Amino acid sequence: MPLTIPQAEIAASIARFNVIATGRRFGKTSSLRRKCCKIASQQDKLVAYVAPTYKMAKRIAWKKFKYKLMQLNWLDGKPNESDLILNLRSGSSIQLFGAENYDAMRGLEFDHVAMDEFAYMMLDAWEESIRATLSNRMGSADFASSPEGRNHFYDFYNRGLSDDPKWKDWRSFHYTTLQGGLVPESEVEAAKNELDPLTFQQEYEASFVNFTGRAYYCFTESNQGRLQYDPDDDLVFCFDFNVSPGVAAIIQEQYLPTPGTPTFGTGIIGEVHIPTGSNTMYVCEQLIEKYGAHRGQIYGFGDATGGNKVPSSLMGSDWEIIDNMMRNVFGDRWHNRVPRSNPLERSRVNAVNSRCKSLSGVIRLMVDPNEAPNIVKDFEGTKVLEGGNGQLDKTKRGDNGKFTHFTDAIGYYIHHEFSGERDIKSHLFRL
Repeated sequence: MPLTIPQAEIAASIARFNVIATGRRFGKTSSLRRKCCKIASQQDKLVAYVAPTYKMAKRIAWKKFKYKLMQLNWLDGKPNESDLILNLRSGSSIQLFGAENYDAMRGLEFDHVAMDEFAYMMLDAWEESIRATLSNRMGSADFASSPEGRNHFYDFYNRGLSDDPKWKDWRSFHYTTLQGGLVPESEVEAAKNELDPLTFQQEYEASFVNFTGRAYYCFTESNQGRLQYDPDDDLVFCFDFNVSPGVAAIIQEQYLPTPGTPTFGTGIIGEVHIPTGSNTMYVCEQLIEKYGAHRGQIYGFGDATGGNKVPSSLMGSDWEIIDNMMRNVFGDRWHNRVPRSNPLERSRVNAVNSRCKSLSGVIRLMVDPNEAPNIVKDFEGTKVLEGGNGQLDKTKRGDNGKFTHFTDAIGYYIHHEFSGERDIKSHLFRL
């Protein structure tokens, strides 16, 4: 397949360090692989491809590298499946790594290193290990990623734009999803109906969004209204494990009383809020007291780490306690939907904001303020860290310690069920 115009521009760069900021599905991984193969086609070149995790590198790049080099008949011997090394007839090699174990690269030397989704790697991987691997051979490096707030990737991107002589070896590129030529315009337009403005700008326009102030900036009075409870419809319990307060959110998908034509969406119809001295059993008891006569199916979502947080030889973990208590009341109508691990915090918050109000103005989440007043306060009071990259402020200063618990619980459900982020980036640390 021929290079697209943006890919050709990147390939033509003579800069030693290239920083490539792109929208989702631009084709950056394919571009990195092409360049790695091109360099490795030369004599005695050592090339490394680095993803945020080893499993991610193996899943999204190993087979593509291997089969491409097989088709070209460039391989010298069998691929090293255990260490992810491909030796070429040119005397060169391509090796794959995960940045979470950057110590594995210490002492090695490379002519070129390609770092995929660099915004999701620890900066230490570059500073403490990878940078030194290029020194003896005067190697080059590509840093490609979709933005993730204004973290170290943003700083690297600015190096390539700077006139400062110390960054003369750096060049930066910026491309939106549409400019990649792989995603039709109709699909990008459809995303506007699903994503909030800041998330759309970051994910599809590759903007380095500065997340400041309220975390759930899309939640307004328009997201509050009188909702209905249907004892025969599916019911969702959302958990976040804490002592002060102990919380759970109750949700039913339903037609929301939005202005004009009602929209089918997420209705938060109730809450459990135990201010102090709570535990998982107390929260479950309150849920059972209020909804024990529910006739429909019931689904549990929440913090995946609850499976290990409070182990006890008598009671078990939080999720074991929940499962036992709920099955005793609801039997086979109780369903645990907790994944093995939690999504990235920023992805979860983005999913909730997009559900609150999309770029095109569609509201798909409402809270009944009479039945869930503390959830309203949580949406309005949760903030991001000042000067951070969009991380939730969970410090204890001021009112911060009171918030995030409800919205965390709700976010696990919304991300699992409604997030449009099904690409590898959203699940980096599940792999």
